[in-house]
Amino acid sequence: MTAINVVKQSEYVYVITDGAAFQGGHFAGSCPKVWQMPHLHAVIAAAGPQLLAPILFQEIALSATSYDELKATILDTVRTAIDRAKPLMDRMPDPRWLIAVAGRSETTGLDAFVFHDDERIPLPWEIQTVEDIAMHPAGPDVVEGVHEIVSSREALEDFDPMTDSVRLLDLQRRNPAHGIGAFAQLTTISHWDIRTRLIHRWEQTPDFQEGERVVWAA
Repeated sequence: MTAINVVKQSEYVYVITDGAAFQGGHFAGSCPKVWQMPHLHAVIAAAGPQLLAPILFQEIALSATSYDELKATILDTVRTAIDRAKPLMDRMPDPRWLIAVAGRSETTGLDAFVFHDDERIPLPWEIQTVEDIAMHPAGPDVVEGVHEIVSSREALEDFDPMTDSVRLLDLQRRNPAHGIGAFAQLTTISHWDIRTRLIHRWEQTPDFQEGERVVWAA
């Protein structure tokens, strides 16, 4: 699985991801799950089948010449890419995916949104704009723990990306069904630039365990 968390402040948007990759339920190595699109002043983070993410990234990156155009057309772009990849998707044990995009809109400023194809949870195939914080995966324990980090929307401005990001990922790591580990990557989008860095490494990443999990909370 993959951790994708988005925190939106007035001057910054943070995308917080892990780096664990699994094959057959076993930790197989590490890789980034967020990609920059500097020509659109945006980044994309993806959770789902390993082979699908690079395909979606290329299609999305080529689909628009501005952030606003990207947001307006991304659902059609991804549908087309998924249709083309259907032979590949049919061979995957779990083809479901989630995508988060963050960047700078030419009309409204800093922006972030998420969408997914999972019929088990609300609003599949609908753009959901992030007003404050969105988390994947999330369950009652994660949501309760986040309230200790960010007690209110006003307190979100005090979110410390270097320390609180790792605290958030550690909350998500407690459930072995989430399969999160390897490293913590922080990507920061401002009005002027995009920066990304690794802010933590975990010495051990437990094997992924199938179990009940809530995949999105916003």
